Amino acid sequence: MFDTPIVFIIFNRPATTEKVFAKIREVKPAQLLVIADGGRPDSLDDTEKCAAARRIIEGVDWDCQVIKNYSSTNLGCAKRIETGLNWVFQLVEEAIILEDDCLPDASFFPFCQQLLERYRHDGRVMQIGGHNRLFQWRLSRQSYHFSYLYGSPHGWATWRRAWNQYNLEDRAWDDPRNLLYLEQVIPDREDLQKFLRLCDRIFNDPDLEDEWGYKWTFVKLTGRGLSVIPATNLVTNIGCGAGGTHMKHRTLLNGSSIPKEPIGFPLVHPGTIEPDLEFETEHGCWSIGEPSAIALLPLIQKLLSGGQNINALVLLDKALSEQPDSILLNRWKAEALIALKQPRRAMAVIEHLLNHSPQSGGAISPGEVLGSFSSGFSHPSP
Repeated sequence: MFDTPIVFIIFNRPATTEKVFAKIREVKPAQLLVIADGGRPDSLDDTEKCAAARRIIEGVDWDCQVIKNYSSTNLGCAKRIETGLNWVFQLVEEAIILEDDCLPDASFFPFCQQLLERYRHDGRVMQIGGHNRLFQWRLSRQSYHFSYLYGSPHGWATWRRAWNQYNLEDRAWDDPRNLLYLEQVIPDREDLQKFLRLCDRIFNDPDLEDEWGYKWTFVKLTGRGLSVIPATNLVTNIGCGAGGTHMKHRTLLNGSSIPKEPIGFPLVHPGTIEPDLEFETEHGCWSIGEPSAIALLPLIQKLLSGGQNINALVLLDKALSEQPDSILLNRWKAEALIALKQPRRAMAVIEHLLNHSPQSGGAISPGEVLGSFSSGFSHPSP
């Protein structure tokens, strides 16, 4: 029996709700707290879809205390999550939190449980995250690291002591003390200006009033708090599409395309409780907007060199959507497919190179293609 409370936030997507619920069922929590928003008055389908999502919760077939907080009206994403988590932390001291589109790896649950216990009384740590946009980071050295700026709510855990700071009514994001702190933790001036512009939009644009996750990031910053980032990505977002609140389409690094990978146990803890500044810098490249094909090259090369071929393919498909005839990108994709024992798909990539003139670098000859195919591809520098 898993004794850490799990919070499940649902709405009107029974298909994704069922998949995430199946993962929760595998771990069999002793306590499940369910937050549900009501249907939108202007949506004819919401009533049935919300009811269908709630019926899934009736499938609890293990010894479990199920506590429900269901709204009869539509509060909206931000207000429903804010009020729901306020309710949760009136009842419990700590919890693991999953939305209906955040599909966790099985190792996500013990990862959060162990770190909730380890940092329970350490006010420097405000969140245990399950999402890593960079796929892997320092996996050979440790199981996680700390971040000032980043810590996605795509599967996470926290304590009452941290969530109780989520009260923005009397806070100004651009308080001089906060701006000074941001200057200290974002040394690059361009990155700082990007973050400040984003904050200004989040707190002043009415179209972004449901972006509660960014507001939580701001709360952590103003509280000088750290987020735990796992060394592998433990949670994949499966909710992109027309029904998504914040992600209407699949984008490269918003979580929807990043595979989840298990973390090993026993956990290897960092030597110090300090932010990983190198991670902050590299992650900053992916935080605001969509990276270009050129910007993706170093990460693709790193993934291929480390044998992370499935992850590399995600990035390669994005880069090739911009540069479909690139010799370099097509070679890397063929190499990844060969490593994954998919020779037919690799040959289709090679045929594309033979039949199209690359955007740059001149045409590739059949002999060059066949030579690369027979001898194994290299990883030329971008």
